Amino acid sequence: MKLKLFIIACILSIYAIATAQHQLLMTNGKSKAVLSYKIDSQGFTSYRNMRGKQKIIDNYYLFAIKDKDGKEHIVYKQDGSDAFTIPEMRSFVMGQSDANSNFKSPLTTIGGIVSGAAAPFVHPTYAIVLSGAYTGGIGMSKAFKKNIKIPDEYANNKHYIMGYKKEVKRKRIKNAVIGSLIGLAAGFTAYYIVKKS
Repeated sequence: MKLKLFIIACILSIYAIATAQHQLLMTNGKSKAVLSYKIDSQGFTSYRNMRGKQKIIDNYYLFAIKDKDGKEHIVYKQDGSDAFTIPEMRSFVMGQSDANSNFKSPLTTIGGIVSGAAAPFVHPTYAIVLSGAYTGGIGMSKAFKKNIKIPDEYANNKHYIMGYKKEVKRKRIKNAVIGSLIGLAAGFTAYYIVKKS
């Protein structure tokens, strides 16, 4: 009986923590759950993360804060005439967020693994340069249009599309770097095994 009560208490505590949280909505499209926050007049926001640690973030990186009751506080400020308006920035952030959730690039990672693994056999001295060339090439190239799925309601929203494409590029470069590092580790291991045998 005591065990059941303990489990119920734990579940209720977890539920209370999960529902009693605020969301920091970042300008890069990501969000962060926090227990509490305070915006100061110096352009910073201090917050307590879900582990209870106190942190500080520059408001430059925040678009908005959504309270646990659903009320949203816009932190972003248009800085100069060429900066995005609040609705434009909202679309841009939403595009990044959707791309972060929906865009996958496994072939970029596989390409990085293959190029990294092959590089030591091409020339071990320049393996990192050769592998880096692959990552650079990914950074300069564009993703296939069929892999970029813009929802119909945002098909004519240039700021949403800009945000989406920016996050697609970031994810492709990140995957290329991760794949290349894995490939280089495997390639050099294989190269030295072959060389010793």
